[in-house]
Amino acid sequence: NRIVGTIALSSPQFLFFAIPFDKNWRLWDNGQKLNMEKVDIGFMGVFLEEGEHTIELKFEPGWF
Repeated sequence: NRIVGTIALSSPQFLFFAIPFDKNWRLWDNGQKLNMEKVDIGFMGVFLEEGEHTIELKFEPGWF
């Protein structure tokens, strides 16, 4: 229910997750909550500016 990772970008880019899109996933970039985008028929992604990023994904079931 939780995925954490880091990425360094030399230019603004779109980060794609090969995880099926679900509205119960939450995403934080360096502690700031961001909205997830639905991409490529039903996966998740987010646009990031250049620089260092610590990405955290959490799945929170709707009934929780």
